[in-house]
Amino acid sequence: MPRALDLPPHCGGSGPGGPPVIFAHQGGWDEMLMVLGPILVIVLLLRVARNRATKAGAAEPVDTDPD
Repeated sequence: MPRALDLPPHCGGSGPGGPPVIFAHQGGWDEMLMVLGPILVIVLLLRVARNRATKAGAAEPVDTDPD
């Protein structure tokens, strides 16, 4: 009869094959990628937009004549 604290293998307990392999929390690098990936994409998109706006602003002639 299993004890109250024994968990089945699908719940993270150690079944007949030994302890389960854990793929989460691998030193924090995977969580860091989950945060830094979207931040880097946003920074890249902002740089592209700023470069396009600068080029579009430089291409338009400035009309100083009030007529």
